[in-house]
Amino acid sequence: MCPTCRSAPLEITHTASANDERLLDGMLGCEACGASFPVLDGIPVLVPDPRSFLAQNVLLAVARDLPEPLAAWIGEASGQNSAWDANRQHLSSYGHDHYGPEGGRATALLEAARPPGGGLALDLGCGPGAATHALAKDHELVLGLDLHLGLLRLAHQVLRSGVARFPVRELGVRYRPVDRRIGLEHPERVDFWCCDASTLPLADGVANTAISMNLVDCVPSPPLHLEELGRVLAPGGHAVLATPFDWAPHVTPQSAWLDPDGLVAALPESLAVSSRQDHPWGVYVHGRRTSRYDALLLGLRKV
Repeated sequence: MCPTCRSAPLEITHTASANDERLLDGMLGCEACGASFPVLDGIPVLVPDPRSFLAQNVLLAVARDLPEPLAAWIGEASGQNSAWDANRQHLSSYGHDHYGPEGGRATALLEAARPPGGGLALDLGCGPGAATHALAKDHELVLGLDLHLGLLRLAHQVLRSGVARFPVRELGVRYRPVDRRIGLEHPERVDFWCCDASTLPLADGVANTAISMNLVDCVPSPPLHLEELGRVLAPGGHAVLATPFDWAPHVTPQSAWLDPDGLVAALPESLAVSSRQDHPWGVYVHGRRTSRYDALLLGLRKV
């Protein structure tokens, strides 16, 4: 559905490049409101205001993979607080946790409260996509949805080639390249979209399963995200919600921060809690530091 007017489906209006299965570069459009949305390197940008979004993320929108040591040189020249290094830090942390030697943390969190299989599954805040592929084992179609174009590029790279290439931060602005082959069981069931988890471009009740792993503390309005989670689930559908409550004031205003009981109380009436537990969670920072949390892990059901 069009994320701008939420009243009509989108259609392909221009194809710049494609292969037998996927539109790689082109445009999607809405006949109802006239909005248009780009597809960049296989990633459709389906946010309500794509022009403003891309203006704020133009570096990641046009980025391409650069080999070491060229990427390292640019990182040193631009500095640790640059947009370039911020993207490399995200690729390092999430790439390591999804596909590194100590990876699988997102998948382990999913397995601790795994929902039943079914038709369509949504991985909200999918990052590089390891949990998205895990859901493909027992769902007909899985969409990994995220706003971070750098992580989505890594997810698409794994999907297309079965190889994860990303930098791992050793210390400061020093990184080492990782090139790891990933065994994908059902890549034909998976796709990745650039979407806002609080304004999903999907009709009501389309998903059998939805997971939100360590995302609710990374959105401007947690209640709005929870409402969307309930809206897209079909009656009887299942959701998994996990968060370490690591709130950041530049993303979520302090007035919107919740504790575990407050989060449960903020769930829409349509979502019933079927299970509740704490589960260990770790985020790789650099070679000498991994942040460790106890994440609240909820199993939910649409009533």
